[in-house]
Amino acid sequence: MKETTAKKFWLIVASRDHVKTGSENGFAQSCHGKKTWISKPKKGDKVVFYSSKIEFGNTSKENKLMKFTAMGTFNSDEITTSEISEKTFFRRAVDFEKIIQEIPIKNLLNKLEFIKNKDRWGIEVRNGMREIPKNDFLLIENLMLNE
Repeated sequence: MKETTAKKFWLIVASRDHVKTGSENGFAQSCHGKKTWISKPKKGDKVVFYSSKIEFGNTSKENKLMKFTAMGTFNSDEITTSEISEKTFFRRAVDFEKIIQEIPIKNLLNKLEFIKNKDRWGIEVRNGMREIPKNDFLLIENLMLNE
C-alpha cells in the first residue's frame, strides 16, 4: 500500500462521464458545481470518485455502473469557476492518478467503514461529496492502482 501524507480523504459522487471530463481537464466539482463542499478539502487531501451511473441524466437500467472510477490529489487551495449556460460552477484542481481498474463498490461493502448500513448502502453514496476514513481510501486506492 502507498504511503500518504494527506490529512483528509474525500469521496465525490458523479456520473462516469462527468468524472472523465474532470480527469481529462484536471478538475473536480461536486453537488452540481456548488461551492459549499468543494471548498472543504485542502491542498494535499486525497479524493476518490464513485459513479453510480455511466452517463448523467440517463435513467435506463443499462446506465447503472456502481464503481469507483477515478482518484487523485487536490493540488491547490484555489477555487475556480466555470460559466456554463449562465450558471456558475465551482471547481478545484486535482492531479489524477492513472488507475489500473475501476472497482465495483459491491465488492467492498463489508470492508468500508463509511458504509454504516450494509443492507441500505446506497444511502451512503447519495450525497455529492463527503469525507471518508483514511482506511477506506487506502483500500480503494490499493485496488484501483494495482492489478
